[in-house]
Amino acid sequence: MTVLTDKIAVVTGAGSGIGEAIATLLHEEGVKVILAGRNKDKLQNVANQLAQDSVKVVPTDVT
Repeated sequence: MTVLTDKIAVVTGAGSGIGEAIATLLHEEGVKVILAGRNKDKLQNVANQLAQDSVKVVPTDVT
């Protein structure tokens, strides 16, 4: 158990690259992760690799 366990993080750009890597690392530390990004399919692919009960997909355009 870490200090991050059961915390919540919103990760933008979580569908690929650095955002995906950050979301994965946070999830491994016990963080509940909200995956945000423009492409719902990419976000869902990332979510499918992680435990569904601690991940939420939110298609978002923050430009």
